[in-house]
Amino acid sequence: MTYPSREMVELAHQLIDAGCDVILGHHPHVLQGTECYGGGVIAYSLGNFVFDKMWWADCLPTAVAKLTFTAGLNRGVDMKMVPMKINRQFQPVPESGSDAIAAERRLSALNSKVYNDFVARTPSYLKRQKIILQLLNVKKMWHILTNIFRYESHIRRHLLLKKILRLP
Repeated sequence: MTYPSREMVELAHQLIDAGCDVILGHHPHVLQGTECYGGGVIAYSLGNFVFDKMWWADCLPTAVAKLTFTAGLNRGVDMKMVPMKINRQFQPVPESGSDAIAAERRLSALNSKVYNDFVARTPSYLKRQKIILQLLNVKKMWHILTNIFRYESHIRRHLLLKKILRLP
């Protein structure tokens, strides 16, 4: 999911309203948008910091959030996203050159998605997310089927029974 669910946005807003200054989300394995809300900053997902599924290109872009806190009368927090990518050794490395410019554009597009779907309430969110999930499942199954011979026998058995045949 390249951007957060409505529930995640609403929860993040409630947390900021309750006094949080910063929310750093994680878990969907993809980089998601950021927003400034009510004096706080929200990064819905920073992506993966270490990841070994090179077949899933959406999981390779990631970011580090550079936070600057200000005290006193101008109390607040500023967040700058530093674009990174996962290299072939499964480690995060900073983007550079034209890749960094492209990464900044991706981050900007993700931020626009958060605004368009949640602030402007665009109704196409659920439809897009359903299509994305279906495509992701196809991609995951293709990866399993084309790479199953690389796994140890107990992992092959698990993949066959749980992921492909969907047995309990």
